[in-house]
Amino acid sequence: MSTANVRTIVRVRPKSLRELSTNAVDLLTTDDNRNEITIHPPPEGLANSRHRHRVRGPRVFHFDKCFSPSAIGSNGQALEEEALFQNTGPYLVHSTLEGYNACLFTYGQSGSGKTYSTIGARGQTGLVPKLSGFLFKEIDRIQAETNATIRVSISVAEILNETVYDLLESKESTENDIHADASTHYFSQGFSQFEVENAQEIDAFLRLAAKTKETTIADESGKTHGHTAIIFKIHQKIPKTEKQISLQKESYLQILDLGSFGRNSHQKSENGIPSEFAGNDESLSVLNRVIASLTSKKHDLIIPYTDSVLTRFLQNALGGNCRTLVLACVSPCDFDDTFSTLRYAEAARKIKNISVINTKKIYGDSDENEFDTIVSSLESDRVQMKRHEEHSKKLLAIIDDLKTEYESRIRSLELQNTALKNHLCLAVDAYLNPVELNFPKKPGNKSQKSLNEMLQMELTEFQKDVKLLAKDFEGTVLSPQEFNPPRLQNIEEESLRHDSLLD
Repeated sequence: MSTANVRTIVRVRPKSLRELSTNAVDLLTTDDNRNEITIHPPPEGLANSRHRHRVRGPRVFHFDKCFSPSAIGSNGQALEEEALFQNTGPYLVHSTLEGYNACLFTYGQSGSGKTYSTIGARGQTGLVPKLSGFLFKEIDRIQAETNATIRVSISVAEILNETVYDLLESKESTENDIHADASTHYFSQGFSQFEVENAQEIDAFLRLAAKTKETTIADESGKTHGHTAIIFKIHQKIPKTEKQISLQKESYLQILDLGSFGRNSHQKSENGIPSEFAGNDESLSVLNRVIASLTSKKHDLIIPYTDSVLTRFLQNALGGNCRTLVLACVSPCDFDDTFSTLRYAEAARKIKNISVINTKKIYGDSDENEFDTIVSSLESDRVQMKRHEEHSKKLLAIIDDLKTEYESRIRSLELQNTALKNHLCLAVDAYLNPVELNFPKKPGNKSQKSLNEMLQMELTEFQKDVKLLAKDFEGTVLSPQEFNPPRLQNIEEESLRHDSLLD
């Protein structure tokens, strides 16, 4: 276990052609021996400065190393580049090969020389190409001395507007795809990884990443303003010696070229979409809050790592299991942005990291073959389980479709079955209990018996009338006794009519 503060290196770039043409005043005084930088207020004063309440005069900042500007194209510039590498490259490479995680990230305003320092320019090699060559030289030396097996993998990603792009796979990675390594807890998993064997292959992958960036996420001017992350994964298998047993180490070397913050980054572009600078300012603002929280004297503060994708990347580098270098690049003539950069770079120097050697596995020589067999078997099982999982997903989709279809058919058959049961019940009930048709009686109608009595009374009255007529027509042959009375019929009430009562 090793406890060390974050190392901070500040590089002051030379004046640009625009600054030379306008006779811009140099506001910085660099003391390379004492590693101090003094910033002076501009000649016009601090009335329009956002730091006017913090600054009353010259301000001195202290760092681990400072580099004053050299004339462009001079021998001094080449010496400065080499000195910059000697103060960064060996420390990062040796830390990584010892098994520690290591990180270098740049910080500064636009045009301060961050990308120039890390990647380089035409005719000038940056830190990453030099570091790649030095890394493989050290790997060759270690392998020759210890007979160790060391593998190096590379990943390249771009963070733009809180979205992560995998530049070696030309795809956008979701936040759920990116996670911490189980053994090192390093926030670098979820990207494509390619094994490399020399510095030339690293250079080829960086060119591929740059081409992907230009064709997929660059703006109309062909530039991107996000944060570029280059991640090296170093896996070591060290055989048993007289002084130590066999072991495996796995560590990460992460280099981040952070995007720039600008004064007008809060403004939107012409089509109403927030510019990349706005996304940079948001993530860099979270980074500043993380630095302020880690260096605060209050111990109950919550560190806002999860407020930005960038700070999740840097969570191990700032206050975690990592050896970290901050390369702050500043302009000599811009007071506000330079003061902000120096202020946060000096604060980052107070952050303490607790780094440990990432030993992945320890095992005896006699168990090496068995261990390799187990690892190979587990890897084969993992691939097979992944295939089974994909097959299971397809089967589940088919089962869901069949389930929906058969549930619909079952509901239809249940309705038909219910209808048939009801119909059968009605048929059996009608057979066992036949219905007798009884016509309802109309209101006011008399029963059949009362009607016959009424007819009998009418007949009696009729006979009386006949007798009276017989008296009037004496001498008629017919007598009342010889008259045959009409025969009455019982008929249904519905068909009773007076003209059919007599036969």
